[in-house]
Amino acid sequence: MTGLHVKIIKRDPPPSATGATLLSFQDPVNACMPSGGNRIEAKVSLDGISSLKEITLLKKDESKLPITLPAGSYLNVSLTASASLSTCTWIPVVDWISQGKRHSDEIKTAGIHFKTAPSKGLKAVTLVPSKEKDGWIDATQSP
Repeated sequence: MTGLHVKIIKRDPPPSATGATLLSFQDPVNACMPSGGNRIEAKVSLDGISSLKEITLLKKDESKLPITLPAGSYLNVSLTASASLSTCTWIPVVDWISQGKRHSDEIKTAGIHFKTAPSKGLKAVTLVPSKEKDGWIDATQSP
């Protein structure tokens, strides 16, 4: 893998405080990720006018590109996206080389694009994994 970037598909006005709720999931990524393998932590700001955004790698001593992945191995990418000016619909793009040919693949989950919106002024709800049943429970409510 030689690079990561984000392609912004659409920009919309930010949500109103009465029309949206900020949902926060407590450590869902690490709970679902298989152990082992390579891991990259990164962030991207979706603000500005460009439709292509470079991703900033965190922990530069551990996260480096390019990275070579042997056949059958995987790479965990933990990407945090932020937006303060508009609601952005976006797709992460992975650049890679195989047998001397360059490739760029858009990463979509079930064909759905990612969406990030400003959260200032929104009601915040934190969800944590339920220990009694499959699913999430609201940790912001008092017992």
